[in-house]
Amino acid sequence: MGPHTLAVALLLFVTRTGASEVPQSNGGEPPMATTVVRERGKFAITCKVPMTHVPLWLKDGVPVAQSQGYHLEQEYPFPVSNGSVSHIFMRLSVERAHLSHAGHYKCSSFSPHAHRIVVVAGKAPQAVTVAVTRDREEVFDTLRRGVSLFFLE
Repeated sequence: MGPHTLAVALLLFVTRTGASEVPQSNGGEPPMATTVVRERGKFAITCKVPMTHVPLWLKDGVPVAQSQGYHLEQEYPFPVSNGSVSHIFMRLSVERAHLSHAGHYKCSSFSPHAHRIVVVAGKAPQAVTVAVTRDREEVFDTLRRGVSLFFLE
């Protein structure tokens, strides 16, 4: 797929097909990744939330329903040694993205992590790489893995 994409992984991850991902920093808040996907393309977002949170996907602050092209899944891992389950894995996927799928997604109203989906008509960029740190060791480690870096001022 051309240049590799550097992704910042917190508790929110993205699987994409033909999409570009750009991590962004919001001041003191956790970085918000942005995925650019072509109209009629695929995208998926997964996250891990504590069992104490209601398993709910939000798009622009509004609950997402199974309809409108969304496929929602939840996975409860095996119980830990004391018999309890501490978290839930959630996945939101879209097989055919429409312009209406663009927005800010969160997997729980309590989660500070969000993901922005940008749907574009026509062809989306193949890959965009943005460094969200200027830490020298992290930059060199990234370059050793063969990822191209571009610093934005």
